[in-house]
Amino acid sequence: MKTIGILLSVLIVSMFLISFSSAVFCVDGSGKSIDTTNTYCDGSILITDSCVGSSAYREQRDPCQFGCDSVNKVCRADNLEIYSNDLPTGSVTQEVTCRFSNSNVPQYCSYGQFNCTGTDSCLIRFYGMPGDNVSLTSSCAGTPNVNVNGAQRTASFDCKSQNKGFENVTCIFKNAAAEERCFSGNYSCTGVGQCSVPVNGTVGDKFVWKSSCGGDDYTVLDSGNQKGGNDYVLFYCGGDEQIPAFKQAYTLCYDGYDLYKGSQDDCRTEEAWKYVMDAVCDGRCAGSNYCGSKRFKAFTPCGNITFIRPTGNEGIVLNGTNSQCQGCSQDDQCYAFGYRGKSDYCLYDGSIKNYSVVGEACEKDYQCKSNSCVNSVCGPNGFFEKVNAWFKGLFKK
Repeated sequence: MKTIGILLSVLIVSMFLISFSSAVFCVDGSGKSIDTTNTYCDGSILITDSCVGSSAYREQRDPCQFGCDSVNKVCRADNLEIYSNDLPTGSVTQEVTCRFSNSNVPQYCSYGQFNCTGTDSCLIRFYGMPGDNVSLTSSCAGTPNVNVNGAQRTASFDCKSQNKGFENVTCIFKNAAAEERCFSGNYSCTGVGQCSVPVNGTVGDKFVWKSSCGGDDYTVLDSGNQKGGNDYVLFYCGGDEQIPAFKQAYTLCYDGYDLYKGSQDDCRTEEAWKYVMDAVCDGRCAGSNYCGSKRFKAFTPCGNITFIRPTGNEGIVLNGTNSQCQGCSQDDQCYAFGYRGKSDYCLYDGSIKNYSVVGEACEKDYQCKSNSCVNSVCGPNGFFEKVNAWFKGLFKK
C-alpha cells in the first residue's frame, strides 16, 4: 500500500512538471511569474500581461473609454447601455460608421452624449426617433446629417487640415572628432557630437538623413495636431568597425504604453534602436518623476553591421549585405567623399555625380572636371586662367 502511494505521488508530480514545462512562463515587473497571457480589468483600464519568446515580458494597458467589462475582460464598445433605461417610447437604435479620410491619428465622432473613436473609422450607436434628421460632429471637418431609421448608415469627415505636424530631429555623430553636418532635403544642422533641427510637414512623411561623415538614417513624422515631438538619427563617424545589429525592438513607456517596431527589412544596431524607441516614449510619464522608456530590448539578430570608411582615391570592396559604406557606393565598392573618377566624383551626400564643366556652379574643386572651383563656379585648370577667373568673379560682385 505504501509503495502504491509513493508511485501515485511520483505520477502526480510528473504530470505537474509536464504541464508546467509545456507553458511559457516569464517574470513581470514585480517579480511574479505569469503564464503566456493574463487579461484583467483595473478600473477603466484593460491590462494584458504576456510572454514573448522565453523571457521578454510585455504589459499592454488599454484605457477603456466607456469602461472595462470585468466579466468578459474586454473594453465596452460604447456608452449605449448607460442610457438604455431612459429611452422614449418608439425610439430605435441607429448605427453609423464614421469615416475619417486623410487621417493618421485617432479621431472622434459624436452625437450628443454618444461617441466613438478611431483613426480611419469608428462605429457610433445612439437612440433616436424614426424620421429624425440628426447632425454628427467630429474632431475633423464636416457636420453630415443622418436620417434615423434603424438601418446602417455612413458619415464622412475630412481630416486633412489636422494632418500636419512637426518634431525636433537630433543628429548624433558618434566618435566624431570635428564638426559634422546632418541634412535631409532643405533641413540641415551642424555640430560637434550632435545637432538638432526642427522639421514639419504631413504626418507620415519620411525623411532620409545623411551626414558629412557618411551613412544614412531616417525619421517618420508622427507628431500630429501640432503637438511636436522628438526623433533621433545616428551616424558612426569613427574608423572601420563591426557592431551587432537587430531587426526588431520593444519598449515599455512609463505611462504603460508599449510598442514593437521593426521588420525583416530592418537591421539596426542596438544603440540606433534605443534612440528610435526613446523617441516613442518621449513625454510619456508616470507621475512627475518617471518619464520616457521604462524597459527596452533589441532582438532578432541580423549579424554585424560593418561600417566602412574609405580614404584616398581608391575604392574598397563591399563584402556582404550588412556592409555600410560611409562614403559613396558604386559597383560593390565604397569610395571616399571627394573621390575623383574618369567622368564622375563622390559628393558629400553619398551620391555619384558627373563633373561640372567651366562656367557651371560648384562648391568644391573636386566637383569640377578641371578640379578648379573659383567663386562657386568651375574654372579652367591653368594657374593664370584660374587667377583671371577669380578676378572676373570678384568684379561681378
